Amino acid sequence: TGTTPQLPEEPPVSQCDNVEELRAKAEVQCGNPNGRFHADCVEDVLTTCDLDEWVNETKDAEDDFDEVDDDVTIPEADPSPSPPASPSPDLCDRSKSIVCSSSGDPHVRTFVGRRSHPMGQGEYVLAVCGSFRVHACHEPITRPGISKNNGFVIDTQWGLVKITRSGASIPSGVGIAIQGRRRRTITFPDGSMVSGNVRSLSVKFTGECCARTSGLCGAFSPALNYANIFTDASGNYRDYPNSRWRGPFGGEFQSVFADSWKVTDPSQRLFTEAECPTGTTPQLPEEPPVSQCDNVEELRAKAEVQCGNPNGRFHADCVEDVLTTCDLDEWVNETKDAEDDFDEVDDDVTIPEADPSPSPPASPSPDLCDRSKSIVCSSSGDPHVRTFVGRRSHPMGQGEYVLAVCGSFRVHACHEPITRPGISKNNGFVIDTQWGLVKITRSGASIPSGVGIAIQGRRRRTITFPDGSMVSGNVRSLSVKFTGECCARTSGLCGAFSPALNYANIFTDASGNYRDYPNSRWRGPFGGEFQSVFADSWKVTDPSQRLFTEAECPTGTTPQL
Repeated sequence: TGTTPQLPEEPPVSQCDNVEELRAKAEVQCGNPNGRFHADCVEDVLTTCDLDEWVNETKDAEDDFDEVDDDVTIPEADPSPSPPASPSPDLCDRSKSIVCSSSGDPHVRTFVGRRSHPMGQGEYVLAVCGSFRVHACHEPITRPGISKNNGFVIDTQWGLVKITRSGASIPSGVGIAIQGRRRRTITFPDGSMVSGNVRSLSVKFTGECCARTSGLCGAFSPALNYANIFTDASGNYRDYPNSRWRGPFGGEFQSVFADSWKVTDPSQRLFTEAECPTGTTPQLPEEPPVSQCDNVEELRAKAEVQCGNPNGRFHADCVEDVLTTCDLDEWVNETKDAEDDFDEVDDDVTIPEADPSPSPPASPSPDLCDRSKSIVCSSSGDPHVRTFVGRRSHPMGQGEYVLAVCGSFRVHACHEPITRPGISKNNGFVIDTQWGLVKITRSGASIPSGVGIAIQGRRRRTITFPDGSMVSGNVRSLSVKFTGECCARTSGLCGAFSPALNYANIFTDASGNYRDYPNSRWRGPFGGEFQSVFADSWKVTDPSQRLFTEAECPTGTTPQL
């Protein structure tokens, strides 16, 4: 058992006496200079001051990859020594504004147009773009677990704007214009607007905020195919299932995403405690409460008629609010206000998921998979992973890690420390499949017989499975080839492979959260939260889930890197 030291976001600097001489030799001997493993080999040589070990391993890794790279797709396959460019430009049309609304109890239509239903009590960040911040106050209603808006505060470079029960207050002489008394439309010098009252608000940001928004209104990222709508305050993003209300409600949507945007630090609050009391959010199920009204069908029929435009942005939410609270007039009036607010800001805006039909919106895109093409991932060196997308990464740690998963096909890797603190290397792989367990360890390779698994080689094994999947390697390096049926279905250190998300979710952790991490000097993320949040989430410590024995792969702790 060992511990992983705390690792910084940059790998260690070489401490070799003859750095430049060693670098020159490594550049020549580390295989194909334009190859998949060359740059990692050079870094390994300079990290450990050992040339022969890594040159030999790189030759093996190249041979392994040659066995599996026929007819595969690798989106980020550029092996140039400079960090790869982003998968796509930001695809923003900055001539178009973007808009988000919060109304009802409360229902948020994100900048992308996705419905969601964040509850809770207290101050929440509704929308952010740069220094422009909109906070909402959520207060509980009589139905347990359900909330409503009770005021908004907008913090800008021109000063603070408040919309509360006491009225609206704006700084004077700074170019902020306000119209209306009960329902305010406020225009800011940069063209941003808000329109609403204490119960509902529509927020309009200029196109300059494309790819820059956050909060309950969500991220707006065309280049990621809007995959990161529900980015929490820590920068992690994942999708959440729709509830009966045609958008996520409760469960981890509330506890992981929505409550991450709750403001409890007094130095960050825009409301006073008297204006917006802080409370706790009960654990909410993933489905909203069922109506307990005595006259449900009669009330539903009235709501369907009176809740504004049946094809409008707020109609379905109004109907649900009526049935949740058994109160018709309150929500009909509020929906009228919300529609009027939105009419003030909806000119010349882009809303990708604008379909207001009563059925749940379709996914933003089909999966875009070419299932005639296989996908491939490699782990080699100390260890360097080239994900299924082709992105470099450098997960360290000690113990058993999930390298790649597709359905019931699982590949685990054993990481063991080397003499340089915080740096590891592979020491064996186990592949768990529907046809049995395959092990590649210091003791050799073992495969089940009579099930259609074929093996070639003795020192370097190429193993083919009945479905066409392949692995090729030895205890130190392995290339994994999955068939095209695994497109949009992979996970582990090899990452997710999701064309429909523009490969935004490569680094999806074991809890389903995904975010990007900055490249290190090694042209891929290393240490820091990449290790502690992503890589270590794939460490296997539950004995019932382990594929190695403890003797084969001792469990250790990962230091903060």
